[in-house]
Amino acid sequence: GSGALRDHYPSRNATDVSRNTKIFVTFRDAMDAGSFISGYDSDSTSTTINSDNVKIYVRDDGDSTALTNVVVSVTEDLTTFVFDPVDYLGSSTTNVLTRFI
Repeated sequence: GSGALRDHYPSRNATDVSRNTKIFVTFRDAMDAGSFISGYDSDSTSTTINSDNVKIYVRDDGDSTALTNVVVSVTEDLTTFVFDPVDYLGSSTTNVLTRFI
């Protein structure tokens, strides 16, 4: 499309994705890293998700609690963000829908 988002992984409605997969989001233009990384500035080493703006939900049995233990990195050009949940996503025994908002 012609929106701000250029690409993401895993793709929409992906199946059979490993539980320890990182989430990659690439934008067409540079973004404000502080929108995605809590306490970020250009000299910062902060890597904690800004959970006020970014929500990753693992939906299992109606649980809609957003993950907060997520490490975030960003490319130098501020276009690609990598979200690495510390805990595995989903369940090792049942199918689970994970949503990134």
